[in-house]
Amino acid sequence: MPVELTDDQRLALFELVALAVNDGTEVIRIELQNLKTETGQGLGSWEVVIQRTAE
Repeated sequence: MPVELTDDQRLALFELVALAVNDGTEVIRIELQNLKTETGQGLGSWEVVIQRTAE
């Protein structure tokens, strides 16, 4: 499902795509373990995958 992003969020994703391009890879997999909010509420662990699509 598409998500609306702020300009800052879009820029952050662009930086990750640039990292992949510079490394010569088409997939970035980022593991975020035991995330918590500023108040300490647990958000669990997440995996973020950015993958190049066919042109």
